[in-house]
Amino acid sequence: MEENEKLNSREIKKYIMDVSQDLEELIEYLEIDYQSTAEGVFNAIFTLMRHYEQNKSRVDYLIDLIKSTVSLKSSEEVKCLSGMIIDLNNKIENWKLKDKIKVKEPLEKIQEILLEVDRTLSDKIKNKKIKYLSFLIFEERNIYLIENTLQESSGILHHRDSNGDNIFTIILKKYLLLEEKNTEDIEYYYHIIMLFMNSKYRREIVREKENYLHLIQQSKLYYKEHIIRVLELFNPNFSITLDKLEERYHVSFSFPPSILDEIKTFQMNNMGRVNFLNQDCITIDGENSLCLDDAVFLEKNLDGTYTLYVHIMDIPSFVPIHSITDLEARKRAETLYLKGRKLTLYPEYICDVVCSLLANNHRNVITSIFHLDSDFHVIEDEFLMVPGKIQVRNNLTYHDADMIIRNENTAIGNQLRNLSNFAYVSKNGNTIRRQYREYQNIFVFDPNHESLKMDVSPSASIVHELMVLTNYKAAKYAKDNGYPFIYREIDLPSDVFLREQISRIKTLEPNFLSEKELLQRFREGYTRGIYTEEPKYHRGQNTECYSHFTSPGRRYADGFNQYIFHDLVVRKNLSDANVYKWEYLVKEVVYHLNKKRQENEMFASHYNYLASKNLIRKK
Repeated sequence: MEENEKLNSREIKKYIMDVSQDLEELIEYLEIDYQSTAEGVFNAIFTLMRHYEQNKSRVDYLIDLIKSTVSLKSSEEVKCLSGMIIDLNNKIENWKLKDKIKVKEPLEKIQEILLEVDRTLSDKIKNKKIKYLSFLIFEERNIYLIENTLQESSGILHHRDSNGDNIFTIILKKYLLLEEKNTEDIEYYYHIIMLFMNSKYRREIVREKENYLHLIQQSKLYYKEHIIRVLELFNPNFSITLDKLEERYHVSFSFPPSILDEIKTFQMNNMGRVNFLNQDCITIDGENSLCLDDAVFLEKNLDGTYTLYVHIMDIPSFVPIHSITDLEARKRAETLYLKGRKLTLYPEYICDVVCSLLANNHRNVITSIFHLDSDFHVIEDEFLMVPGKIQVRNNLTYHDADMIIRNENTAIGNQLRNLSNFAYVSKNGNTIRRQYREYQNIFVFDPNHESLKMDVSPSASIVHELMVLTNYKAAKYAKDNGYPFIYREIDLPSDVFLREQISRIKTLEPNFLSEKELLQRFREGYTRGIYTEEPKYHRGQNTECYSHFTSPGRRYADGFNQYIFHDLVVRKNLSDANVYKWEYLVKEVVYHLNKKRQENEMFASHYNYLASKNLIRKK
């Protein structure tokens, strides 16, 4: 066969069946085109086994030759080999019993090859995942991709390097060698350790805890703070106290007495508000929610159009900016939902009582007013935002609202059905946003978040679409008027950057994933929601800009934007000096909130793990 001639399985079989050939060239053919050559070999084996006694030496040589190639070939080639063996078995299965007994010996050898194929495939897949995971941990440092890979992979702790260490041991050793001054690396590797401890590999790690404890003690550095942190994970005698967690992550499980005293001096500012007390406003929230920060009222106009009112809890009307209470909320950044408890942004008296939009109480709000056409489309250029006062008629749960939509032909039932029509039009008019919501739901930690219920609850769709619309219009209002504001951005790197990352991955393992799949995984892994002082296109919502404005009782960014609204829009303090002051303050708060979000995620991960293992002591 000529060197440049394309190999053909039929020609390979013909070559093998020629008894004058010594078959030495088969080794070269297997290198040139493994799949075609192996297919020809197995076709020949099947034919030769018809008269196994006469062809024993030739069949045994072919089987041994194929067996010697298994560990040397790529996953795709080995998978093809597996298919050929299964196909051969199926063909022989149709033979008469006496004929099958004659080829028992070569069949057993072929079964050994199949077992070797399975082992090799398993090892190759694990090696790929180990290489990929190591790249993500030690070079890329992409938390999302690491967590995603841990969720999808299996058996990665079984793979060990030349020192006998699995990847978790390698990470732990690297962590133990870190200097105390290297705080950034300490926080990063501790976060990775916690990802493993919260993953499906936790039991395997805990089973080996004595080895890990020995490793920590060998370091002779277990008096250091960051070493004690991992010691706590493996040694019950090192259970941590709440005050230690507070100190470590700069969080507070309770509010200081100075704040509780300060709250007693606050008075609700009711001046200059539009009266919406006659509206039949409703709230829709989770069953156990007390922090009700949004209400809605939809009114049908005589010409068949609609006026939509979205009322948002008004934090600045009660909590003065730069007060101790405000500064503590800024420090916390957001309400944290933990295992068995939550850490609120404000004392519960503020977010769950005096500012919460509880039924049959006069409440201060910031109201966004939208005009919808008769088909429930938003008329973009007709928007108004004002300070208002409302009295909610009904506090509904998602279940309550859904039942009313389906069963009640009342004023509130008609309003909810119209709102549901609006949500349907809004949701289906933006495919990109719908895809983003599905992706985002993976990372929603608030069990009451309406986005998690949208596919089964029409009222959850209502709330979600109302909040998205209001967040967008508040941002656009600030952008159009040139006001300082905290905007929300989805940070996404360029395709050039992503393809560079893919090229680096493929140097580790060319066949790890298809380029399309890897590109999508990296695209999602580098998609991060951040706060910014610049209005930018929001990829997830498919809007020219976006903000957080609708949850001031749970997120500081929303309340801070309300302070800006009151000062620049309501009070019209538009002097250059005042605008510059807000611009500086926005930059400062944006930096803090982005940094604090990462710290809060690490704290929540650590707390939830310790709480699940009953390793937290009271102060």
